[in-house]
Amino acid sequence: MRSLGCSLLAVGLVVASSQVRAEEPKLDTTADLVAYCDTLGTADQVQEGQDFCDGFIAGSGLLYLELVRAGRIAKIACADPIPTLAQAREAFVAWAAGNAGHMASKPIDGFWRAMAATYPCPK
Repeated sequence: MRSLGCSLLAVGLVVASSQVRAEEPKLDTTADLVAYCDTLGTADQVQEGQDFCDGFIAGSGLLYLELVRAGRIAKIACADPIPTLAQAREAFVAWAAGNAGHMASKPIDGFWRAMAATYPCPK
């Protein structure tokens, strides 16, 4: 009986896992990221897109801060105080609207180009 229970649990996990994977976000380009950050549609779709965008911003922002603190990279964006997720998202979307030539670049590159343009470091 125990092995049957374990087998059923394993099948349930595989089914649940395959359902999650069926809806994996597409994030190959800066344009893909803009689509999540500047979503249109129902309130639920807008919230899902903004949540995904905010997660991307938070993750890449934390990595950036740690790399700067460790002396592994130089600062490219200098915001003081650090913007909120909403402020960073809005700045990115605004930058994207005027920089169509960068939409095919990697999302991380486009996002940090936007942050460097919005929050330039003093020379």
